[in-house]
Amino acid sequence: MFLINILNYFGIYFNDAILFKCLSLVLPFLTVVLGFKFFALLIKRLNIGFQPIRDDGPASHLNEKSNIMTLGGILIFLGILFTALVIYEVLNPVLTGLVLIYIAHMLLGLYDDLMKLFKQNSKGLRGRYKLFCQFAFALIIVYGLNHYYPHDFDSTIIIPITEMGYDIGFYYFLFAAIVIVATSNAVNLTDGLDGLASFTIIPVLIFFVVILNFTDNTYLFVFGDEYLENLKSLENIILIVIGALLGFLWWNAYPAKIFMGDVGSLPLGAMIGYLAVVTKSELLLLILGAVFVLEAVSVILQVYYYKFTKKRLFKMAPIHHHYEISGIKENVVVSRFFISSIVLSAISLTLVFG
Repeated sequence: MFLINILNYFGIYFNDAILFKCLSLVLPFLTVVLGFKFFALLIKRLNIGFQPIRDDGPASHLNEKSNIMTLGGILIFLGILFTALVIYEVLNPVLTGLVLIYIAHMLLGLYDDLMKLFKQNSKGLRGRYKLFCQFAFALIIVYGLNHYYPHDFDSTIIIPITEMGYDIGFYYFLFAAIVIVATSNAVNLTDGLDGLASFTIIPVLIFFVVILNFTDNTYLFVFGDEYLENLKSLENIILIVIGALLGFLWWNAYPAKIFMGDVGSLPLGAMIGYLAVVTKSELLLLILGAVFVLEAVSVILQVYYYKFTKKRLFKMAPIHHHYEISGIKENVVVSRFFISSIVLSAISLTLVFG
């Protein structure tokens, strides 16, 4: 730990574990909060970062959000990267997988965002191309983990509450990839109101921090020592991401001055899906991430309902826009989704430790 070694050199000693956790939260928070002004200046100089607004979206968005910059996911990543470079020394295969899945989806999201910005529309990269890339990334990472940990990272799915496992064989690779890709896109759909994505992601990440701290009291104890030790190393990178998101919320909470864009929401969603896969929480994610599930399902239902009836099931999808158009204020919608995410995380912890 580079920074801890420097402090020790000057005769400043702390409990390494506590200091490590504190730095994991504080450094990315300060980096994002203090770096925003420089980032905003750069975006304005380049004149590429102003959010294209959906033509069929809420009328208020056309007036209020058209001059708000996007690409905030880059700022989040810079906060994560700076902190990781300062306090991390080595990578293990589990952590490497997380880094690769994050960066791959970040670059895909960046390409998608730049297409929207240069064309000045909200369409971006075609869905099938995006899905193909996402599945390719996920399958490669999942296969690599199986190669490194053939006994721990197996093809078993754990059923929540019962803790019973079912081996689905080769199909597990496809299942794990679906979990990662679906979560990535569900979080992307959730990112539609000021602070909504960050507020709903943070309780989910806290859930994973908690279960990684109490591995002896969860189903994680079934893993071997090496894999379990590598899993525990994810705790600090999760804290770093939480710190960066808190810093981002400083500027993204209502009324927002910046949006994260696909460059932020796609990798954050992929990260949550990856954490669910490596901790065998794939099915539990249906409860833990029910807010994201609701957002994605509302879009699917809207599309197919309109296809067969030529009528809209919701006033607008994703469902957070339905509530907004129904007259609920944006900050109230975000607050209620945030509370829902906290409750769902608490329920998930109860199921794990119950």
